[in-house]
Amino acid sequence: MKPKTVTPEMIYFLLTRKVKSKKTLKNIKPIILMALFKTFPDVLGDLNTYFTNATAFVNTTTHLAVSAAKLDVLNPLMTGSVNAWDVIYPASIGDNSNHNFRTKRNILIGKIEVCLLDIFDNIPKDLWTVDDRSTLRRPEKATTHTHSTEYPNAPTIETNNIQHLGITLKFTNPATPGTQEIPAKQHMYLETFIGPAGLADADIKWSDGENLTHFLDTIHYSDAQVGLTAYHRVCYESTRKERSVYSAVHKVVIT
Repeated sequence: MKPKTVTPEMIYFLLTRKVKSKKTLKNIKPIILMALFKTFPDVLGDLNTYFTNATAFVNTTTHLAVSAAKLDVLNPLMTGSVNAWDVIYPASIGDNSNHNFRTKRNILIGKIEVCLLDIFDNIPKDLWTVDDRSTLRRPEKATTHTHSTEYPNAPTIETNNIQHLGITLKFTNPATPGTQEIPAKQHMYLETFIGPAGLADADIKWSDGENLTHFLDTIHYSDAQVGLTAYHRVCYESTRKERSVYSAVHKVVIT
């Protein structure tokens, strides 16, 4: 029998576990859906719910055998201090939030996600149940692979924070400005040049860059570079080394 066409409605129902009849999708190949699935939700409120539920789950689901050492890293990030998620997140949203709390929240997101992924990756495959994978949004990996491709646009760069001898840059995908996600099978490639102010883009001598996998990156400078201008440009680079177009040049004075 010829497989049915996959529609957005079918994908939505399957990912949110609202399909009441397996017969509806019995001929759809699951590999198509696996490629679209993300562990961490894009919407901030949903991410908060996920962090809370996932932390409780790995602490109480004994058959997953999560080590006490790894929980000792995760749990203080979530609760128990003024710098934990259960304090920072509520203060970072709504009309009374401020830049300081939003910055702390974004840093915490990166730390918690890394910690949870480390826990998940170290749970033996044979300990996972179907319910575990559903709750933690960790479907079994597909056995076939799709190739990455050149991404159609560049990230945007903005200054997140300036301190003495350090500048924190924030990178956003203009195609999905409401999230901190890097497109699948891509990382960012950042190039930097230090020179006098006012250089035309065509006169900048770009050198080797660095690979980035997070939406925030702090670059450090020397005392000798104070007063000079840091020029940056960034692109997406696929796992096959195919690069997108570059961003507009970002310029900031080193203090």
